Amino acid sequence: MVDRGSRCGAEPQDAPDSHHILRLPQELWDEIIDYIDHDQAAFSACSLTCRAWAAAFRPHLFHHLRLTARSLPHIQQILHSNAHLAKYTTRVIIDYEGNPSVLSQLRQHTVLAKVLSTLPNVTRLKLLAMAVTPSLISALSTVSPRIRELRVGCLVATSLEAYAQFIRAFPHLRALSLKGVLSLLTGRWYMSPTPLARVMHQLRLTRSWQRATDSLRGSNAGGRRVALYAILQNIPRSLRSLCVASRAWSFWDPPGEYKLLLSATRLLSDHLGVLTYMNEHWLPVFLFAINVTRIREISFLFSPVLFDQMVRVLSSELSLSELWEVQSVTFVTGIAQPDRVEDYTADLEIREIIPHLHAAGSLVLRVCPHLLAALN
Repeated sequence: MVDRGSRCGAEPQDAPDSHHILRLPQELWDEIIDYIDHDQAAFSACSLTCRAWAAAFRPHLFHHLRLTARSLPHIQQILHSNAHLAKYTTRVIIDYEGNPSVLSQLRQHTVLAKVLSTLPNVTRLKLLAMAVTPSLISALSTVSPRIRELRVGCLVATSLEAYAQFIRAFPHLRALSLKGVLSLLTGRWYMSPTPLARVMHQLRLTRSWQRATDSLRGSNAGGRRVALYAILQNIPRSLRSLCVASRAWSFWDPPGEYKLLLSATRLLSDHLGVLTYMNEHWLPVFLFAINVTRIREISFLFSPVLFDQMVRVLSSELSLSELWEVQSVTFVTGIAQPDRVEDYTADLEIREIIPHLHAAGSLVLRVCPHLLAALN
């Protein structure tokens, strides 16, 4: 038989040890939270484990908000009924990749503006598959002056001035990442003659009835390049980190007038990430536009096909005198055959340009099994 008296008497002594983990100091809670910061499912599981975990984890569920066409109304309701949670949000992703309808975006800008206006501490913003319109810039205006880190995926606008107005809405940026395709819209849309036609007429866009959708679609690659220039020419002087990962400079020879455009873009940046599919023509033009003497960290992404020729271009373009403040250089290449890693390591002639970094161990070659993995 069980002695209930002795069992009850032992419980007060065992309880502190058995529940010791529930009284962790806040510093350890922060370590755990930082470790699983990227995993929303783990946050949800921890917040449902018990009351002690809920107090530490549930506020952090709102550190990162992902706003989509489907989730935006639901998140608005949550924040309306739980206003105290808004202060925890520091990072927002606005993702319309699943539903890139321009008409849908225009309809949601009012709700988007209301949601963003309730988030006082947002400093990091990521935009995916967005159409740049005056209403979008207005919707972002409640958070854009506070944004320090901006990541952009597919961005489409009606004019170069629209791109300029968009980037100027973020006057205090410290880090800017331009990934994916940036396209200049010239009026060629795949859409149907529905209410969208009235919207396009208001935006003074021509109509091309080709498919029964109104999904985002930009112009040719020449427009992409010009759009990218419009953004780079208007980035704020506060910028310290720039990452460019776009096909915009990849496949066409640079016209002379673009060199003049780029020459006006001088970046006072500490870190430059050239994570792009540049070829031997565009890399010199890009480097000409950048004040490399101010850069302390620089990263390059190469496709396996262009690796050797890009190294030769860098050998001719960069010199120790031009990189006198550089403290770290990383070269990233994606390969289809991991067993050929030693081939690329042997061909890293760039080490001869900056031997002091190679000797200090600050010259890094990172080889990824696939090129897309190298972008992450």
